[in-house]
Amino acid sequence: MALAHIERRAERVRKRRDELGLTQEQVADRMQDIHRERHPEADPDRTRGQMVSDWERAVNEPSPAKLELLAAALDWTVAELNADQPKHRPSVDDWATLDGVPRQLAQQLDRIERRLNQIAERLEVPDLPDDESAGADPVADASIDVVRKAEREVRRAQTAERGG
Repeated sequence: MALAHIERRAERVRKRRDELGLTQEQVADRMQDIHRERHPEADPDRTRGQMVSDWERAVNEPSPAKLELLAAALDWTVAELNADQPKHRPSVDDWATLDGVPRQLAQQLDRIERRLNQIAERLEVPDLPDDESAGADPVADASIDVVRKAEREVRRAQTAERGG
């Protein structure tokens, strides 16, 4: 029998997945994508929908690494997944993620950043230089201009979606 805090977390995972309209397999796919982004040189993550199902039913617990990926796949922090666990102390990373910014705004910024990365990939824009090197490379400066134009397009699309 699972401990009560594990069962509560399992229920939160299931509810959050439902809120986002995702299947268990889609959550697993997101976890794999996040792992690939964070650790491009590492072996691929092997999370499957059945594992997500087991976590939602409190059949077993995700490892700390999987828990971190699961939280990210659900657009949450580990602290939010473990909100009512006894003796849970959020890590510095959990709090640094929000850094005083309301959760909804942080999530919206993450979604915008993911969208901009997708646009940049389609436009084959190289990584942006640090602020210190701005102006030193005309090609990089042109790339920044392209990304800024893409950002404006994303904002226009979001405004149109909201009916504004």
